[in-house]
Amino acid sequence: MTLKELHNNTNWPSVREKLFSLYPDLKKKETGYQKVYEQLSSIEPQKSTSEIILSFIEEEEPEYESYIHLSAIETNSNPPESYSPMFSSWEEWMGMSINEKTLKDFTPSEILSHCLLEMTLTGFDPETRKKTEDELYKQSLKMR
Repeated sequence: MTLKELHNNTNWPSVREKLFSLYPDLKKKETGYQKVYEQLSSIEPQKSTSEIILSFIEEEEPEYESYIHLSAIETNSNPPESYSPMFSSWEEWMGMSINEKTLKDFTPSEILSHCLLEMTLTGFDPETRKKTEDELYKQSLKMR
């Protein structure tokens, strides 16, 4: 199942409820998340050989909270390479498949909530994302 297919099997109220129960401080940006969620239905997925994986990370130290980690795996590499899909286009995201274990361990609304958060880390629209990503790239060159 691709992220596009998963998106087609959810609705904003269920994703909204899960997103803000997981990340209550994001509620102040609700309009942005809703707009992106609604835009995803019209995005044409790009064929992808990557797979989205959610993993529960159990922190052993009491001062750290356990969390859900989102990553992607490029299945065509040998061995498969894990990476952060944060800078992937939304077309790429929508064409990525969802890992089988992730589909078993998380609800569609949970998966989409984590993906929405990661997809919008650099902005809620392509222009803002591009600007932010260009700026991050420039900063990374200065640090070399």
